[in-house]
Amino acid sequence: MTFSNFMRHYLYYPLGGNRVNTQRRLFFNLWLVFLVSGLWHGASWNFVLYGAFHGLFMVMERVFLLKIYARIGKLIPIAFTFLVIVLSRVFFRIEDLSDALSFMRVLFSFRIQSGLLPSEPHFYLIMIIAVFFAFITLNPCGLKLQSFFMKGSTQVTSIRQ
Repeated sequence: MTFSNFMRHYLYYPLGGNRVNTQRRLFFNLWLVFLVSGLWHGASWNFVLYGAFHGLFMVMERVFLLKIYARIGKLIPIAFTFLVIVLSRVFFRIEDLSDALSFMRVLFSFRIQSGLLPSEPHFYLIMIIAVFFAFITLNPCGLKLQSFFMKGSTQVTSIRQ
């Protein structure tokens, strides 16, 4: 059983899942599941923040982001989701909140500081490949590749069911 299946079957569904009386309760259920999943990774504030951050974006998606996504095409929502996931990893990896916020400030200052950029050329190749594979399914050829490689594997289900 995967972690997401465990969270869905033993926490989300017992809370009522998406079959609750009010949207407020649905949003609370989603947020709580992600908060608990953050705690599952460790009993530290950075993991609590990581889970709360993910839960917040799940709620925002249900409240208004899906409507915006429907109007603006595929690329921007995928890029935005990619950015949110990457930023959430800052809270996952950096244990001290002040260090994480300092990292975010430097990240969004858009100033190149000496010593921050890796000097190994293979690092940049790995980054290009990672971005390529993150967005490969935006075109029909990428979808065919995904279908080919996913054949025979179990279907990944999301918590949004």
